[in-house]
Amino acid sequence: DLKSATLDGKMTMEGFTEEIGDHLKLGSVFTFRVTVLQASGILPEFADIFCQFNFLHRHDEAFSTEPLKNNGRGTPLGFYHVQNIAVEVTESFVEYIKTKPIVFEVFGHYQQHPLHLQGQDLNSPPQPSRRFFPPPMPLSKPVPATKLNTMNKPSLGQSVSKYDLLVCCCARMSSLPVDLTVSHRYIPAIVDHTGGLPCQGTFLLHQGIQRRITVTIIHEKGSELHWKDVRELVVGRIRNKAEVDEAAVDAILSLNIISAKYLKSSHSSNRTFYRFEAVWDSSLHNSLLLNRVTPYGEKIYMTLSAYLEVRD
Repeated sequence: DLKSATLDGKMTMEGFTEEIGDHLKLGSVFTFRVTVLQASGILPEFADIFCQFNFLHRHDEAFSTEPLKNNGRGTPLGFYHVQNIAVEVTESFVEYIKTKPIVFEVFGHYQQHPLHLQGQDLNSPPQPSRRFFPPPMPLSKPVPATKLNTMNKPSLGQSVSKYDLLVCCCARMSSLPVDLTVSHRYIPAIVDHTGGLPCQGTFLLHQGIQRRITVTIIHEKGSELHWKDVRELVVGRIRNKAEVDEAAVDAILSLNIISAKYLKSSHSSNRTFYRFEAVWDSSLHNSLLLNRVTPYGEKIYMTLSAYLEVRD
């Protein structure tokens, strides 16, 4: 991921003097607006650019723009994102706006530049790989489908052929704006990458907020894979450890698929992108692990299984 330098400037507003915040009344609700206009200087190797901003001490409650495509022409990317924020005025809040910044960060997905290999010295001996991969997580068996008929279920465990797939999962949370004139939107949930290891990020979620889970499947073109439909997306095996107790029985939640389609990508002409999206609310599981504040240092795991139909 691309991460820009933090904008470490203090909040400035027209008409405010050194007595900034003195006009605020303790206990009242102060509403202010943050507008993100443009991002410039983004390298062409990065795609799906979005800006994320938050108070310095609240990384778990960040606001985000919608991701933008990067055409690589060097022109500024126009977010034109408006976010209204309502805060109860406290002494700590007044002190914050006097002395602390709002943190703005820019993220994007790295795309391998087509000239990368040409820039390498082919005469030099190959260097040993320095990539360190994390130990693999214990694999959970697929969550059983609930809508497939009994004639299809016996064949679910049979392997006819194998393909290499890259699957990306994103959770977006519902953002209800203070200003009702602003359209309802879903923003990406925060992912904690404290460990620094690939594929080991942790979603930071609030219980009871409706979300959309987006799954993107990527594979090389020319294969025999032609996706026809998403039959079902199910969630289950809620647990607080990576290991799965196969004997445990918990509720299976079948999600409502709201879209499924192929994507056109300008970044990679030799790959196929198929994306589907479903509605998810953690409170629907009626799980004690999800209906409470997760203790510090503990993680909640769940298994997401998708059943797709391919064309003959």
